[in-house]
Amino acid sequence: MTLSEVKNNSLVIIKEINTERYLQRRLFAMGFSIGERIQVLTSSQNFPITLKVKDSTLIIGQNEALKILVTKIKRTQKMEIKLREMNINQIGKISKITANRGLGRRIRDMGILPKMNIKIVGEAPLFDPVAIKVGDAVLTLRNNEADYIFVEINGERNGN
Repeated sequence: MTLSEVKNNSLVIIKEINTERYLQRRLFAMGFSIGERIQVLTSSQNFPITLKVKDSTLIIGQNEALKILVTKIKRTQKMEIKLREMNINQIGKISKITANRGLGRRIRDMGILPKMNIKIVGEAPLFDPVAIKVGDAVLTLRNNEADYIFVEINGERNGN
């Protein structure tokens, strides 16, 4: 299906981008790449589409959306994302920590371990650092630290 066919508040994965090379480069610079998860915030037949890609909200035209092939993610489907991609009040379970040496040890010493439940409770105005709740403790992590923590969540990404 094309991106223009996706309904409001749907989560999709980009499968193919069939555009001219200059537009492919432009879309890539905005965060559109094969395998990227995006959320369609608003979609209407004759109006531009509002999307959430990584940490950004973007608007693209219907003509561009017709050239992007996507696959819809089911709401109950489990998926693994980086901790920094989670939204406020969203809950997940830590699936793995990929940090090595000192940083990995620091993360583990803070009590952040695989199979633990984690909740995003807040973030700074510029999204760095992020406040998380692990067990009974509220901790803060910078985005470069959160990039090494992967969380398993249901397909729902809006935290509600």
